[in-house]
Amino acid sequence: MKSSILEIRKIKFIENPNCENYTKLARKIDKHKEIFDNKFFAEATKIALGKKDIRGLLYISHLYIELDRNIEAEFILSKAHHIDETNNEITYFYFDILCRRKQLGLVASIGEKLDKSKNEILLIKSAIKYYLLTRKETELDDLIKSTFEQYKTEKEFAWLIFIAAIQNNNYNFTYMIANTQFKRELFSDLSKQNETRIKNHFYIMIRNILKEKIHDH
Repeated sequence: MKSSILEIRKIKFIENPNCENYTKLARKIDKHKEIFDNKFFAEATKIALGKKDIRGLLYISHLYIELDRNIEAEFILSKAHHIDETNNEITYFYFDILCRRKQLGLVASIGEKLDKSKNEILLIKSAIKYYLLTRKETELDDLIKSTFEQYKTEKEFAWLIFIAAIQNNNYNFTYMIANTQFKRELFSDLSKQNETRIKNHFYIMIRNILKEKIHDH
């Protein structure tokens, strides 16, 4: 019965890869990765490309990312971006996958296509991702401090600060996160690897605070 329900959901997604159909499938990825075969993706992609459905292509790419298939996600997002290079959301997600894959040659050029007048937060988040990727700590620090109060209720923005805190062992960023509505969510339900990284981050953070306390900073 479960398999038949999943097959029906796959068919619905192929025919109409919208948010609702994507969400229903994405919930099943952890326990049913085997159902997301190449035939399923090929059929969904063919229909979406035929209709020039960039939203559909976006949700197809999201499924690929959930499956850790970033190469395929980049290909799909490049197709969507080619259909409409003025779509800020598609450009942002294309930029995001390029950052994930560390495609520095394309990251800067695609980032320049984001229109600040349409959605400033997308531009800010893309800049944070770029600074994280290129390890520009000074620029990252300045940007986060200048935009935190305005965008601290935006979930991905908070998540990016969390990543920055761990990557750079920046306890000021950790303190910022502790004062957002997402603090419980960000510090719970972590993989073993991320849990270890966070514990190490807190050890370093506490050690640095103690050092500063000793030297009256």
